[in-house]
Amino acid sequence: MMDVTVPPISGQVVRRGVMPAVVLAMLLVAVTWGQTAARDLALAVPVFLLLYGLLFTLGQEAVAARLRAWVGGRTGRALALPVALLALLYAYCALGGGNPLPGTGLILPSLLLLPILVLRRRSGEAIAASDFAALLLFLIPLPSLRLPVDAEIPFGGGGFDSATRVVIMVTAVYAFVVIRDLPSVGAVVALRLRPLATTLWVWLAFFALCFVVGSATGFVTYVGHGEVTAVTIRSGVQHFVRVLLHTALFEELLFRGLVQNMVARGLAQAGAWRPAWRIGLAVLLPIALVAGLTLGGAFAWLPATACGLLFAAAYLLERRGRAPLGAYTALAVVGSAFGLVHYHAGSVVFVSLAIVAGWAYGYLYLRTRNLLYPTLAHALLNNSPLIFGLALVK
Repeated sequence: MMDVTVPPISGQVVRRGVMPAVVLAMLLVAVTWGQTAARDLALAVPVFLLLYGLLFTLGQEAVAARLRAWVGGRTGRALALPVALLALLYAYCALGGGNPLPGTGLILPSLLLLPILVLRRRSGEAIAASDFAALLLFLIPLPSLRLPVDAEIPFGGGGFDSATRVVIMVTAVYAFVVIRDLPSVGAVVALRLRPLATTLWVWLAFFALCFVVGSATGFVTYVGHGEVTAVTIRSGVQHFVRVLLHTALFEELLFRGLVQNMVARGLAQAGAWRPAWRIGLAVLLPIALVAGLTLGGAFAWLPATACGLLFAAAYLLERRGRAPLGAYTALAVVGSAFGLVHYHAGSVVFVSLAIVAGWAYGYLYLRTRNLLYPTLAHALLNNSPLIFGLALVK
């Protein structure tokens, strides 16, 4: 019998999960209408609604608490939702005319289910190395995993993301919020004026920094806007939402909702931030220096400078006690790592700005404890060249 202390699921909780999914589904239909076969769109919309409805719902504490009480430590129940998601993914791919099981399709179940088995034994306990090990099981293989068949929503592309990637995100939120009982992981669509205003000024302030640095280094040039037509508007909406869901939401879930969240909680539990600060600086500063030198150019020193500034700011803010112990150390560590993983962009300026962006997004997460706002800022920044008529010269 369910514990009476578990909070009820209100209509507002349901609306916060369902309505964003409905709005996004309407946008999906609008941008793919006439370009996608009616059958493919009819298959895509229910799958899209279900997956994004779950993604926006599972991060809400009332829903997570009800599911946690239902699971009750039972392995079969803990695995029920991920198994159902896998079945939905495979059925969707099969309806598209392909067989998802050969090759990577056979590996995916173990990669999704094993972390849940690891996290199930640690529900409610202090953050430990096994939590990061479970995260690595998601982190290393899954983002680059591709099924041998078309899993795009809708088939053939033109939408916002693949069913495989969204299933991975839903499973990650379920694993850490419901099974592990880790708070502040999900993107709860509850727009509030003050956090929204903070998001906008963080975006504009950071964009101004990017424009100044980019102009001074030749990284940014103004190209203006082309002719505005119905086609360009639809293309712009499609690009913005795809960046929002495919890039920003995934990266914010990983770096802010999970890594920064767990590092900060682990430091707070340990009661000391200086050892982690020293180790983080000793590891990441040389990596930033090597990244700058290997990318080359007149600004090879910029990534190490950005990394050093983040750690200096974290040190000063930790000493002043302006946030929970360890929060700014986690922000500096994860922000620097976030920027450095963008090494593949091939630009020393891009990596340096991405390091500072990691701090900006992490600051929004620290202030709001909701992935919605850093995700929105991330999408706005990534779309700023389109919005302001700029071109990046990498």
